[in-house]
Amino acid sequence: MRDPGHPTLDQLRVFIAVIDHGGFAHAARALHRTQSVISYTIANLEEQLNIALLDRSTRKPTLTEAGKTLLADARAVTSKVDGMRSRAKALGMGLEAELCIVVDVMFPACVLVRALEHFQREFPTVALRLHTEALGAVAQMVADRRCQLGVAGMAATAPVNIERHAAGFVKMMRSALRCIHCRAKRRNPNLGFA
Repeated sequence: MRDPGHPTLDQLRVFIAVIDHGGFAHAARALHRTQSVISYTIANLEEQLNIALLDRSTRKPTLTEAGKTLLADARAVTSKVDGMRSRAKALGMGLEAELCIVVDVMFPACVLVRALEHFQREFPTVALRLHTEALGAVAQMVADRRCQLGVAGMAATAPVNIERHAAGFVKMMRSALRCIHCRAKRRNPNLGFA
């Protein structure tokens, strides 16, 4: 038996379309091609791979066991190529390939999650690296150029070479434990905690 050949991206897309659209005729309509071109493309793909992908013994072609496995591979390959094309387009437009962000541990997690979700929707091709740090470590990571963006409160000793912008505020709340201690002390002033 000879080694499998090199299937084209078009062959993989046609294979996926036949399954997703429920047959050769529906795939042909979806891809704006004739049914014979779709059949020929699948036959060539099977010939190249040395394996039957579809069982054609019924009116509607069904996947063989090998076809089920290779369909997952075909989806993964086409998805990766589509992602690569999107990333190349974004890079060509000047977007960064990756953004490293460092966030103060006191920054509210729910706000951070919403911001990151919005960023991912807006810039799906930009990979994000996220660090959480405390005290002056946020400013230091930006100053050392380990991260491009830092989110932190105003630090009195922040490096002077960092550009800063106010982006809102975080309302600090008394901890529940502290409130319980305060109520307990009001009830019994002789307790020894503040």
